Parts: sequence; structure tokens; C-alpha cells
Amino acid sequence: SMLYGGNPDLHLHLQAVLSSRSASLESSGHFPFTELATFNAISVITHSEYAADQVRQGGALDTHCLHLPYFGPKVKEAECSKDLGKGSSWPINLAIFGFLGHNRFILETLKVLENISSPEDFHLHLIGPVNDKSLLGEIDRRKKQVTLHGSVFGDKLDKLLRKMDFGINIRKPSMGESSASLLRYWANGVPCLV
Repeated sequence: SMLYGGNPDLHLHLQAVLSSRSASLESSGHFPFTELATFNAISVITHSEYAADQVRQGGALDTHCLHLPYFGPKVKEAECSKDLGKGSSWPINLAIFGFLGHNRFILETLKVLENISSPEDFHLHLIGPVNDKSLLGEIDRRKKQVTLHGSVFGDKLDKLLRKMDFGINIRKPSMGESSASLLRYWANGVPCLV
């Protein structure tokens, strides 16, 4: 509630959005966190004119738009009003995309999913080559919750990414998080944890 000036209506609305399985992007739009993301920023770079306009409305002095090198589908403002979770039902589709090794936070993500009270609410899609046999064993043990797609390219990759609700692009140790895979997520309208 401190973030929103102690406004009790916004605080209650935020609680409703967080606790609801059917919250819409329109209702969650009350909480874009733009001010937090741009706090103390000297300059802001966005990847769409829509996002640049949103940042400019918040008063950022130096805002630029740098279009992505991948040309995924153009996400229209009207499409932003569909329900959270691009499908009408659960599970929420999570993706880890790229060259899949131990540094891609896969084991840690699997442990988090294992400890969730309702594991059927989430499904992890691993998109890319896996060369580590021990990692393959961990993935194989969780077939109900994980799909290994292997290498996928071009339009097929874009179609698959557009089905995802959330991308995970964490590296441990940290290296190359602002990679081509992150840009490909964004080009297809996939929000990411980085």
C-alpha cells in the first residue's frame, strides 16, 4: 500500500488481483510498476512505441524506443485485455529457452515447482538442446510437469513462445541474461523473469 500512496482502494484491488486466478491484464494494469523500474533512471529504452508512451506519461525525461531485432507478431493494445494465462484454463505455461545447461536455472526452477502446493497449476516447457545426462534425468523424473521440446526454429519457435505465459531467463552464475533468447521472448510478447 505504500507504493500507491496508502490508497486503500488500490491496496484492496492489488490483493484481489494477486489472489484471483482469473485476474485480467486490464485490472492488473493498475499496477504496472513503471515508477519502480525507472526510479533514479537517467534514460529509459523501451522496445515498443506503446511502452515508450507509457513511460513518457510517468514523466521520464529521456525515453527512447529501440525496436527488437526479431519480428514476432505485433501485440495490439486490444490483445492486452485478455485473461492472464494466454489460454482460458490452467496450467500457467513457463518456458526456459536457449542452450539448456546447469547455468540456466533449470534445477532450481524444478525444485520450486516441486514445492508448490498445487503443482498442476504450472507446466515448464524447456525449449532448446540439453547435452547434460544428469539434467535429462531430472527432467525425465518430472514428465507430468515438464515438456522437453528440444531445438525449435523459425516460425515454429515463435508460435511455441506465443503459447507461453511467462519466460524464465536466469543464469547461475550470471552470464548473458540480455541474450538473443530474451529478445526473442520479448518479440513474441512473453513477460520474463531475468
